[in-house]
Amino acid sequence: MAMASSTTAPAKEDEEKEDGNREIAARAFFAQLYLMSEESEQMKYGMLGEDARPTEEKLAKYRGQVDWSYLKPHFETGSLYFVDPALALETVGVAISSDDKESVDAWLKAGDLVKIESLHASQWEEGDQLFEALVVSPFVVCQLAL
Repeated sequence: MAMASSTTAPAKEDEEKEDGNREIAARAFFAQLYLMSEESEQMKYGMLGEDARPTEEKLAKYRGQVDWSYLKPHFETGSLYFVDPALALETVGVAISSDDKESVDAWLKAGDLVKIESLHASQWEEGDQLFEALVVSPFVVCQLAL
């Protein structure tokens, strides 16, 4: 029995560490969003402007299929996020553009929205993978193209 509790303790510690990392990622995302919006009032989703069309329709023109060479500069500036295939890019884009912190925070904590790290970048650098990407200034969200 003592052995079972010793194997679950590291697992619990790993889980707590992962939860802590997700919390840090969520805070970093919102800090970056806040800082960028403070730089210029126009940067705060200015690309959507005063257009009367629905947000989904406005965002559609900023979506497309791209390769890693397009995404790499966004990775290098820390503004590239990967969206779990269970979520639609448009759903995430609308949440970001409408400053829906609750949804974005939940996705970050659940691992459904993940900041791209060096490990991912190095794998994609070597391949010819295509991505669906959506620009929601100042961020770019992406998924693997099917």
